[in-house]
Amino acid sequence: MQSDLPHTLYKRKKNDGGKATGGKPPRVNPNDPAFAMQQEAYERKLARMRAKSEGKEPFTMDELFGM
Repeated sequence: MQSDLPHTLYKRKKNDGGKATGGKPPRVNPNDPAFAMQQEAYERKLARMRAKSEGKEPFTMDELFGM
């Protein structure tokens, strides 16, 4: 679609990570708050799925988005 536009291809560095370049994978901080938030969201999803399978009434908007 935009093949007539100029573009630049950059060479990847060897330490970018990934197996194709032979670099090391990026470091992950286990104390990152995003991991805790993702785990909390996953647990809420499981609770909603359990309630739905038991035939309970769905959660209200305040229960879903209330903090």
